[in-house]
Amino acid sequence: MKKLKFLFHNRKLYIFSTSILLIGYSIIYLLITAAKTDFEPPLPSSTDELDFLDVDLLTLSQDAKFAFEKKSYKDAAKKYIEILHYKPSDVTTLYNLASCYALLKKPELAAKALNHALDAGLNDISGLLSDSVWTNVKNNLVFKSTYDQAEGYRKERGEPFYAECKVLIRGRLRRPDSYDSTKTYPLLILLHGYGSYAESYMSVRDKMGATNFFVAAPQGPYPEKLLEINSPSYSWFYLTKNKDLWNRADPMAIDYILNVIDEIKCHYKISGVYLLGHSQGGGLAYMTGINASNKISGIICFGAANPKELVSPMALSTASKNLPIFIGHGWNDPKVNFEKAQQAKYLLKDYQFNVTFKPFKGGHWLDANTLIEAKKWIEEVEEKRNNSASNGS
Repeated sequence: MKKLKFLFHNRKLYIFSTSILLIGYSIIYLLITAAKTDFEPPLPSSTDELDFLDVDLLTLSQDAKFAFEKKSYKDAAKKYIEILHYKPSDVTTLYNLASCYALLKKPELAAKALNHALDAGLNDISGLLSDSVWTNVKNNLVFKSTYDQAEGYRKERGEPFYAECKVLIRGRLRRPDSYDSTKTYPLLILLHGYGSYAESYMSVRDKMGATNFFVAAPQGPYPEKLLEINSPSYSWFYLTKNKDLWNRADPMAIDYILNVIDEIKCHYKISGVYLLGHSQGGGLAYMTGINASNKISGIICFGAANPKELVSPMALSTASKNLPIFIGHGWNDPKVNFEKAQQAKYLLKDYQFNVTFKPFKGGHWLDANTLIEAKKWIEEVEEKRNNSASNGS
């Protein structure tokens, strides 16, 4: 019995000692871990929680659209839901998800997604109310409540109207590297593509080696909200199906670029003025250069549409005597087909424009080698202008 008590007592002592030891080890481990957390940078493997920042939302959106067009509405809905995990307030994605549920005959889910789209700022109420996608769910009481709510919004908000408004818009400007205020320099205006912004195109200056130019990047006047882009996004044109609004807004875009040129000329001595536009900016370069060829020395267009869609035959005929044009276009451009650039070349040559056409291996971007060729082209045009001015005097 005494032996059992002794063993039991020793066992308790052993457990107690072991527990104290384990607690001590635990405290030491925690202190070491805390010290490491305070003073050591995380290992690369410990940054996995930031992987969501690298998710390709554009590809996800394209896959969802493709599934929707194939009438695979269930697959499309899954992809739209995945997008919403990263951008829960994206109006277009919420609306598209609601459309999927409507076509899958799930009115309650369609109503919920549509409610969130309205809360997130869906503005095209008339488009919503006239959309045939809701046919299968219109009679459901839950969905009808949401639909009636949208109808109420339309009445509450009234009809739209549009008025001109003069505002100041910030752009960016870099001087020539060896700037001398007594000398004149060419001015290169960079016109960004749809969904971009002024600062994002200023790197073009160094890529093309335009270190002896003034290089300016104005910014589109219309803010846009694009799913795949977190940075600021702008458009040069007011995007609408209303052609009357196009006819009102397009001349304003041209006047804006001419104002940019006048503003810079107020402060610096400028020789020739050149417009370099990419994608939508290329369209604006065509419109501005051809409609105001007396103020523009040359235009450079990358990934742009056929100017036939943008300017009148009369403007083309008038501008052809004065305006040289450089076209750069990727053979594999997925957004503006290469054929469009070829059509532009043939159209402009038919109107007797001096056209330099430079296709490149690539897609819808500003090719570095072609940019360098464009810079040399500007220098050649400047030399001809200077020689012509000298001979004229």
